[in-house]
Formats: sequence, structure tokens, C-alpha cells
Amino acid sequence: MSNLEEWAGVKSLARPPKVVKALDDVQQSQPDVIILDWRLPGGSGPVVLHTVKQGENAPLAFVLTQYTQAAYRDLEAGADHFFDKASEFDRVLEVLEGFLNTP
Repeated sequence: MSNLEEWAGVKSLARPPKVVKALDDVQQSQPDVIILDWRLPGGSGPVVLHTVKQGENAPLAFVLTQYTQAAYRDLEAGADHFFDKASEFDRVLEVLEGFLNTP
């Protein structure tokens, strides 16, 4: 996703190595959008998603994962978009571009 950095309106991209760092980064930077996987070092995407969505001005949340079975999709509560890494990777860019182009 390095080409996201070239888009107008994208100010920063962070790839925190651990869940605790991800939560700290979201709290500090207050992004408009987060993209996360269900499996993260030191924790889980659903925990990050739930925690982030509880805050004020919660960002748009995209889940991009290879874990797309029904049980994982049930966990998506709170996700604004859910994408399968294997077949929908390019859709993330389309949806994000639509979001960036919305006034």
C-alpha cells in the first residue's frame, strides 16, 4: 500500500509493530481511516477495532484479512468495510479513494 502515500489527502501511514503501539498511535494521531488485519503481533485486530470505535470521533475502519470465514466476519462488528486479502485487495484502494473524494 505504499502508493497510498502519494494520494492527496493522505498525511501519514503508520504500521505499528504491536497492538499497544497501534492503539497509542490512533489515540495520538486521530486518523480519519485505519486499515487493520485480524491477526496482529501482540494481540488481535478485533480488540483494536472495538477499542478504537469506542472513542470520540472514531475513524473509518477497514479490515483487510485472509481470515474471511463466517466466524471471522461475525467479529467485524464495528468495521466499516471488510476485505479479503486474497480477492479484494484492490477494492481497499477503490473504497478509500471514494472516501477521500467525498466532500
